[in-house]
This record gives sequence, C-alpha cells and structure tokens, in this order.
Amino acid sequence: MFIPEGDGIPTKYYNNEMFDGAPINLVHEKIDFDWENDSPIEKINPDNYSVVFEGYVRSPFTARYIFTTFSDDGA
Repeated sequence: MFIPEGDGIPTKYYNNEMFDGAPINLVHEKIDFDWENDSPIEKINPDNYSVVFEGYVRSPFTARYIFTTFSDDGA
C-alpha cells in the first residue's frame, strides 16, 4: 500500500485498463478532475488507462453522503 507523506489522496495511475504493471504513484489534494481527451498525467496514455484513488472521508457530522462520478468508459 502506498502511504503519503502528508495530507492528500494517494493515487495510482496505470497505463492500461487492467491495473497491470507498476503504477505511477502521486498524492492529490482533492479529487476534482476534467481530463476530457487529455492524458491525466505525463507518461500515461490519453486513453485506455486506469486510476485508483485510496483514502478515507472524514466529516464532523453524521449524515448521509452521496458520491458521484461522470465518466465515458466506466468508474
């Protein structure tokens, strides 16, 4: 498991759709991207890639939360 050195969301980028091979590991401050037809990061193809975001959600309130995503090939 990839552990960040500070606050943020550990992220693994794979240059394929099957999560195969060694990922490129980064830590993002938040998950809020609009890559459209571009590559998400350098060294990753603009199409046919996989991304894994890992982390926890902390909230000071007990409530019902809804998480959404918009994607053209799956989520």
